[in-house]
Amino acid sequence: MGYVDGSFVAPPPEIDDGAGHPIANPAYGLWRRADQFVYGIICATLHDSLQSQTVGLLTSRDVWLSLEWEYVQPSEACAMQLHLELQTIQKGQSSMTNYLNRLKSIADALNAID
Repeated sequence: MGYVDGSFVAPPPEIDDGAGHPIANPAYGLWRRADQFVYGIICATLHDSLQSQTVGLLTSRDVWLSLEWEYVQPSEACAMQLHLELQTIQKGQSSMTNYLNRLKSIADALNAID
């Protein structure tokens, strides 16, 4: 998870060779290969309709954040809606069984989101 959660930060692509000249950083090459492996795994698990969301993204973290932004936001909105429904639900003309089943389904949906 370190690549997607940002805890494995990319080292600089270039380092100083000691004589004041920039050279390729071998640690960056290793990090990049590992990150691209994770990137590939994420992309391989996506449905074809979601593949277009990864175009132009350079790292596995970029892909993860893009997907998170796309799919977490609706869950938060859904949770808010369910909380509101739970606070305002009334039995009305429903049978007690239907009313309690509706309360349970709202609670189950909230539990699934959290």
